[in-house]
Amino acid sequence: MEEDYKRILDRHRDKFRQAVNIERLSSSLLISHILSESDWQIIEAEIGSQRVDRLLDLLKTKGYDKFKRFCVILETTYPYMLNCMFLGMDPPKDLYSGSGRISKNKSKHSERDKEGNQGPK
Repeated sequence: MEEDYKRILDRHRDKFRQAVNIERLSSSLLISHILSESDWQIIEAEIGSQRVDRLLDLLKTKGYDKFKRFCVILETTYPYMLNCMFLGMDPPKDLYSGSGRISKNKSKHSERDKEGNQGPK
């Protein structure tokens, strides 16, 4: 698992973009020393979903211990993201995206499930 966490972050990048508001995580990431002030300034310089991308890129450089602390933060702020990462579930469809709007993007996986589960007509 020491290196697998990087693949997990990459695999679920789109879901993070759709579901996570970076400001909601900021104080927890700083207080728990997952990110430094300079890391946070780098993230703040980005726009929209690029902020989430930058966070995930930085997390990949921080090591497995900080990834585990990040998971603890997700447990209290975005618990469904842990389900996404470790159980392969999709986030709820009515989530707000990082831009503050309700996300209308659906993953390919959820579209396939929807098509396959419509039953006879």
